[in-house]
Amino acid sequence: MSITQTDLLIIGGGPAGLSTATFFARLNRPFTIYDSQLYRNANSPESHTIMAYDGISPAEYRSKIQEELASLYGKGGLGNGVFRNGKIVSLEKVDGRFEAIDDDGNKVSARKVVLATGLKDILPPIPGMYPYP
Repeated sequence: MSITQTDLLIIGGGPAGLSTATFFARLNRPFTIYDSQLYRNANSPESHTIMAYDGISPAEYRSKIQEELASLYGKGGLGNGVFRNGKIVSLEKVDGRFEAIDDDGNKVSARKVVLATGLKDILPPIPGMYPYP
């Protein structure tokens, strides 16, 4: 088990989490981002309404932003950032800090947390409204 101390824990490695990581990297502030690799838009062939990346696949978008973080913000990729594949399974506030545990039993202590885990579409059953059954 490892213990990571950071200013910001970002839970979610999709567009919102990567955007937050980019902002913190530009500020040269320490952060840790957890990516479960489960994406709402995993089956979408293209991403839309993402400035400068409209029309590329979601996987390509994530890859490009990760590459930009790695190349632009130095020190092995993310400046003061740490990128981990995995899930946060527990989160609580203890003595003014957030204490998180990941699915491997590692601990993260952070001053702030951003939940960027995305959404799940739950469409109402209106006949003929959607092209999906």
